[in-house]
Amino acid sequence: MRTSRYVGISIAVLAILWVAGSTVVLAESAEDCIDFALRFSGGFNGFTVLSGDLKLEGAIGVCDVSLAAWAEMKVLPSITPTLGGELKLSKEWLSLSMSASQNESQIELSLKGQAAPSAWLLYEGDPTLIGGVTAIAETGLLERAGRSEITLSPFLTGVIPVGKTVVTPSIALDVSVNSENQALSVSGSRVTSTVNVGTVLIANTVQFTGTFDAFSSLVVSINVPDCGLTVFGSLIPNGSGGFVYRASASYEWGNASLLPVLTGKPGTICTGDVCF
Repeated sequence: MRTSRYVGISIAVLAILWVAGSTVVLAESAEDCIDFALRFSGGFNGFTVLSGDLKLEGAIGVCDVSLAAWAEMKVLPSITPTLGGELKLSKEWLSLSMSASQNESQIELSLKGQAAPSAWLLYEGDPTLIGGVTAIAETGLLERAGRSEITLSPFLTGVIPVGKTVVTPSIALDVSVNSENQALSVSGSRVTSTVNVGTVLIANTVQFTGTFDAFSSLVVSINVPDCGLTVFGSLIPNGSGGFVYRASASYEWGNASLLPVLTGKPGTICTGDVCF
């Protein structure tokens, strides 16, 4: 059984590399709507027991349709491979995707719809004030009673220019309802501060449970868009009064929007054709 899992993950890694390599050749002679992406990431967690993982992701996009695949391997304290893939249809700020993953003998299949319209310019000045909302609907497909959930995430962001540097503090809520608990509730909230110095984006995100009720995580990330490098550092409560830390890094090549979103990665907020 273990040997077959290793063979499977090896085939998946080769398939990702083949897709990325083939796309490079195709992109030279194909239309503009063909694109590709590749990402390699790894990290480790620490507290009383050290654990680590490596992940390779590849994606190819043809106009509004993209196909992504990934192979992840936990290397400490034992080796456990996970395979997955995602088929996604995107149209402007709407997307519909189906994803599948396999961990040992367990297979998960889910369907997700996401809406991320452009933010609204609430006040233009110093600072500028921007507001918006995103929505995600997700349901499991293989379970007998698949869990479904709808989450609305309103946010409010300020844009503060300091010379050539732009600071964007932001607060957001996650208001959700699911098939198990059908009452509408605030499942999480967060405060994010992003510093854009042109060639580097630095973000600091503090996540809370409920409406800023209890601290649940701290993520500090540094992104260098020109070279596709992002470095993360995380701190998470372990439930017994202490914390678990995580350090990780990722390298992206190609059109990174084709790949699954990296949690905590700093980015820009756009309103119309203007992005901050």
